[in-house]
Amino acid sequence: AEIREKSAIKAMVWSEAEYQKWTDSPDYAKVTLRAKNEVPVERNLAAIELYRLTKDQRWHKVYLMTQSVKTDRTEASFLYARLDPALTDKTIRQNGIDALMAEAKRLTELSAVNAYGLTTGAPGRSLGGYAGTYAIPAAPTLVRAHYLSGDPLYLKTMLRSALYSAGANPMNLCLTSGLGENYVKNVLHEDTKHTGQPAPVGITVFGPSELAVNARPGSDVAMRLTGQVTPDMYQWPTAESYFDVFWFVSQNEYVIDRPLGQTAYIWGYLASRKE
Repeated sequence: AEIREKSAIKAMVWSEAEYQKWTDSPDYAKVTLRAKNEVPVERNLAAIELYRLTKDQRWHKVYLMTQSVKTDRTEASFLYARLDPALTDKTIRQNGIDALMAEAKRLTELSAVNAYGLTTGAPGRSLGGYAGTYAIPAAPTLVRAHYLSGDPLYLKTMLRSALYSAGANPMNLCLTSGLGENYVKNVLHEDTKHTGQPAPVGITVFGPSELAVNARPGSDVAMRLTGQVTPDMYQWPTAESYFDVFWFVSQNEYVIDRPLGQTAYIWGYLASRKE
């Protein structure tokens, strides 16, 4: 743990120096607005993680400096809310909690107006246009809102949102390998596939997505599926457009933070409850 702590501090010190060089550079004017908006969000989260670890006011100052960044992500505010109040700025702490609860409220409203009660995806995008929207059980913000408030509405919303990926979907298919009676079999796991073994259990794949986006005409996937499915592939409802085949990368791939990390976060919280 001490080695990891030293490494984290060194990385943050280096990053802060490089960030200053980046923003002072003449080339900064060429940087896209998206990058300019995203980097401060990551800097804000890194700062609170380091402050929580070290109690060094240097990182507290960086956190406070980057609090004005607007985002629907709530990790940093949640970590700050859980610190000893003596270590925090009361106003900033409450503002973070208020923003977190506002996002949780948006998620409960989103769940109420879609067929499967889903709370994942990204604001402004269709449900099926963002990888993992159907596969991730629920938005992590609901965990944080329930932990801080105890309001059962957030727990109920989380549970409803989690049903689709667990198998309550038009395919009766659990999107995590090895779980339940019917689950994905052809996870994009190179080692086991090429050695003739079944995929490891516990892998949640990206799952259903809009074929018009992830299997565009002319793509390798489109050429393989054209004429092989009925109705035509582009007429399939998004919530049913999952193909359990190894080579369909955008549906059968997985990465640690999404969907594996978020799935573990939601199910871990639910599993830890005593009721």
